[in-house]
This record gives sequence, structure tokens and C-alpha cells, in this order.
Amino acid sequence: MQQSAEDVPRPGSRVVIVTGASAGIGLAIARRRAALGDRVVMTGRNRGPLEEAAAAAGAVAIAIDSGAPGAADAAVRGALDAYGRVDAVVANAAHIPAPGPLLGAADDDIDQVWRTNVVAPLRLVRAACQAGMGEHGGAVVMIGSLGGQAFQADMGLYSASKAALHHLTRILAAELGPAVRVNAVAPGLVRTEGSRVGW
Repeated sequence: MQQSAEDVPRPGSRVVIVTGASAGIGLAIARRRAALGDRVVMTGRNRGPLEEAAAAAGAVAIAIDSGAPGAADAAVRGALDAYGRVDAVVANAAHIPAPGPLLGAADDDIDQVWRTNVVAPLRLVRAACQAGMGEHGGAVVMIGSLGGQAFQADMGLYSASKAALHHLTRILAAELGPAVRVNAVAPGLVRTEGSRVGW
């Protein structure tokens, strides 16, 4: 679809949703986008730290569990209510289970890892596209992991979910491009509270 000049947001004025933004990588991304002038919607499960971080960044806070049904719709609805559109999403929220062999993973961890690390990003992209991003264009950034590209001892469940996320990124890029750019980044170990199990 051909975009008109008024449909294309100026650099630094995009409406960006960042999930898992109350701490760590997500918080750093949200702060950076806000500093560049973007209008940011931050999501996270921990209401207190999330609202404090969002207030400091001048962002909108939506306290949700990204892996829960309806979370993606709530995040997009919050962006529409606050700013009237969605131009980009950063799927950062993730569940990192305790290290251990894959076959020893607890059922709760299996469900939560797959729901948060794979299903939630798909739902978020779908909700954003249904809310207009698919028509006026935009960008998706999936926060993957080097663990999704190579073997990591005792991190099999997490690594498998990130490998799935990387392939999901390729599929969405093929289906949504060129109007919506879909990319993934694959950080190594970043010393955040969320990754403490891997230190």
C-alpha cells in the first residue's frame, strides 16, 4: 500500500510499544526511544517499578502479563487510547526458567516459556497490525537470543523458544513486508535481574 506523507511518522515521533519494560533490556529500550522523542507504551507485570519507570520516561504504563490471553490486545488498546496509533512494537518480555536439562523442565515452565516467549510476540504483532500498523506500515523488533542460534548447556527450554521466535520473525517478515519491517536481535548474556539464572 502506498503511504502518504501524513501517514509516515517523523523519526522520533513514532508510537512504540515495548513489552517487559519495567527492567533490564526492555527498560533500556523504552528509555532510549522516549529520549529520541517517540511516544512510548511500556508493559510489565510489576506495576510499581513499571509505573515509576514510565513516569520517569514520560511514557504510558500498562501493567499486564504479556503471556496472558488478551494482553496483546490490552497493550495495543492502551496505545490507541493514548496516542491514536501504533507504529512499532518491541517484543522483549520473556520467561527465563531455572537452568536444567530439557526433559526435566516443569510443566509450568514449559507452558510459561512458550506462552511468553513465542505466543505473546505473535499475538502482539497481530494486534498491532489489526489496529492499523499493517496498513500504514511500521516496524517489529523481536528480542531473541544467541541461545536460539546455538546450543547452551542447561538452557534447552529457553533456547528452543528463542529458536522458534527467530523463525517466527522470518515468517512474519516474509508475510508483512515491505509495509511492516520485522527483525530480530540476538543478545548474548546481559547482566540483568531477569538473566541472573545464567550468571
